[in-house]
Amino acid sequence: MTSLKTKGGIDIPLDLATAVEADPKLLAMWQRLRPSCQREHVGSVLEAKRPETRRRRIVAVVKATVEWNDRHAPKTRRAGDERVPAILAELCGMGSERDRAGMARYGIRVDNAFGVSVYELRKLAKRLGTDHDLALALWATGNHEARLLACFVDDPAAGTAEQTETWAADFDSWDLCDQATTSLFDQTPHAWPKAAEWAAREAEWTKRAGFALMAGLAVHDKTAGDRAFLKLLPLIERGASDDRNFVKKAVNWALRNIGKRNRALHAAAVASARRILAAANERAGGARGGDPSCRAARWVATDAIRELTSEKVRARLPVAVIRTGPATRAKPAPRPDLGAPVDAFFAKQPPHLRAILDELRRLVLEAAPDAAAALKWGMPWFTVAGKMMCSLGAHKAHVNLILVGPADAFADPEGRLLGSSQGGRHLKLTSLDELPRAAVGKWLRVAAKVARGQGRAAVGSRTSSARSRSATASGRRSGAATQPAGSARALSGGRRPGARP
Repeated sequence: MTSLKTKGGIDIPLDLATAVEADPKLLAMWQRLRPSCQREHVGSVLEAKRPETRRRRIVAVVKATVEWNDRHAPKTRRAGDERVPAILAELCGMGSERDRAGMARYGIRVDNAFGVSVYELRKLAKRLGTDHDLALALWATGNHEARLLACFVDDPAAGTAEQTETWAADFDSWDLCDQATTSLFDQTPHAWPKAAEWAAREAEWTKRAGFALMAGLAVHDKTAGDRAFLKLLPLIERGASDDRNFVKKAVNWALRNIGKRNRALHAAAVASARRILAAANERAGGARGGDPSCRAARWVATDAIRELTSEKVRARLPVAVIRTGPATRAKPAPRPDLGAPVDAFFAKQPPHLRAILDELRRLVLEAAPDAAAALKWGMPWFTVAGKMMCSLGAHKAHVNLILVGPADAFADPEGRLLGSSQGGRHLKLTSLDELPRAAVGKWLRVAAKVARGQGRAAVGSRTSSARSRSATASGRRSGAATQPAGSARALSGGRRPGARP
């Protein structure tokens, strides 16, 4: 197996990984695939038993990856410039002098800032959706809030190493540095090499970005092994003696986050902090005093040791549990909105998603006029005769139509549906123009039949049961006559040789 993994953390077979990594463009296309698509492609290769079948499937995976990227090409605009003036005007209206003064008190540059909270910026980013070109255009304005917004709307898969370097060179405050590294850069393929590279730089904000990136990876990269973080500890130990305030705080942040990841890294981080403290005291000739670098290292170490050895942190570390009996788990309480009407769900959606959801709702009721709708798991679920038929899900930049029924019940020659479990399939839509109304109508009618017990699942079960009953009755009627002539069982009256009468 290779180190290349899917977004879900599954190892990619060596021959498939070799084919994907042979072309950087193909690798970028693979990384843009949805986790479910990557999982299905890996499964199809692993299921092949013959070498030639495996090679054919790898070729098919490469072709499907290219075709998927062609169908889901990133949105292209003229650098997003037609939207930027309106967004800047909206940001200006959201700002306040009071918030600008508060930002200044916390050491944030406000000479080109409106005074908008990160909370409000994230709400605006959710409404705008993911858009790489818009992010580039917002960053180019130089406005503080526009650059923070760019970090929230950018597509990590579309970013390049050159972009991360350009943006890092523009950092002029700690909050912009931290949001860019922990909300965007740590999700890109360039995160790990940049963390090590920037930590060795001399420029204050770039060096802080390297350690902030380590802190973000410790929280967000769920697939990385302990060895990757252990390699960062020597960089942290070297950076601990930098007495610049924004650098030493980021070094401390990285050390603490690595130590809180799991029990093994906790022990390694505490040991690293103690080495930093011992080295600082040795250079200073004692536990007090010394030059600024000694005092900075001493603060980084003692603050990390104090937090990592606290009962609160230690209690949160994963603990191995030895089970002596069947695992039991308390049943979670039902959501307060379970069974509630669905109108409130549709009313709170942004306009670009509301249009898609309303049209899907119309198609559902057209396919099954008797369908009942209610909230379940925070989403509208449509049921027929008390059985689930379909559901609608709203996300940051797209809508999902979830169809309930056997995966092979929904004919999809154009490959629009995703997922292949026996529980159903789903259709992802980012705009109303993508909606294939005729196909959706057919899929919904199939889902309604399955819910009523008239679809392929019900028919298949009844047919197999009937065949089983018929075979059993036939066997009882014919007895030994059904056995091959001269067989041991026929000669023994239908019983196995040696069986008791």
